Amino acid sequence: MKRVNTVLIAIVFLLNIILANTIAFGNEQEANETNDLTSKQETLIALGIMSENSEGVIENNKQITRAEFACAAAGFLNVNPTLVASSSYFYDVPVDAWYTNSINILTEYQIISQNDDKMFYPDSIITVDEAVKMVVCLLGYRVYADNRGGYPGGYLSMASELGLLEGMPQGTQVTNSHMTVLLYNALDVKMTELNISGAGVTVTTNGKTILEQYKNIYEDDGVIESIYGMTAFGETVSQRSETVIGGTRYTSDDYEKLKENFGRRVHFYYRVNEDEGINELIYVEPYYEDDVLTILSDDIDGYDSDGNLVNYHNGSKN
Repeated sequence: MKRVNTVLIAIVFLLNIILANTIAFGNEQEANETNDLTSKQETLIALGIMSENSEGVIENNKQITRAEFACAAAGFLNVNPTLVASSSYFYDVPVDAWYTNSINILTEYQIISQNDDKMFYPDSIITVDEAVKMVVCLLGYRVYADNRGGYPGGYLSMASELGLLEGMPQGTQVTNSHMTVLLYNALDVKMTELNISGAGVTVTTNGKTILEQYKNIYEDDGVIESIYGMTAFGETVSQRSETVIGGTRYTSDDYEKLKENFGRRVHFYYRVNEDEGINELIYVEPYYEDDVLTILSDDIDGYDSDGNLVNYHNGSKN
């Protein structure tokens, strides 16, 4: 009997360890997913595509209406959301509603289709299928999707091939989490264009992303070499609003963010300013998360006056 009890105790102890490790892994995975969403949302906010609520946060589980998603999609086209419309394409979209201008522009671009009943249902929660169709059309792949069978299967197939569904949460109705992933994945997709020649019309990719096409915003990465007061190598800058990344000079309003990442490789978006001949930084984030080493004073090994070097030793690193 004692042997049986001992075995039972061992099994319970083992199960508790497994359960604890499973919970810890689940919590860590959930935290990583939340941080990943936050990073994507910060990028989309900086690019003028998503926005926070009145309390300055984005509720990931909040369900998104058709009107709200249309306004986010219209952000790719530089649509002014505050501009009051003079007419409406749909009976249930009031002329003076906050979302009408965005819906009008998307309808004119044939990203939103006008049904026979001329109803848009702006307050209905948008489904994943509907949102995917809107983004696929936004990127110019309507013809490809229709050739694959149309809505919804052809659009889902096209979206999967373009990488739009990568990391998409479960569920059939769109929440802020779904919208974040879908719109963020659209940033790097190459758009299509119509090529008209004597032989007819063909649809091909033109090598531009939707940010390049409509917002004149480009994406790159490089090391922050110089900011006001500090230069790792290369040219110096004399103003807080200037920085050098990868040998190219940029302007930025966020000196603190640049100083925080000085010397690091960063991933960034910038707007080309051809008139002034200098590019404007839109958003900057570290390219790597684990590329910074903290050196404590106890690690300092000494100063070499000939080479003007401070030597340090930290574990196996010198």
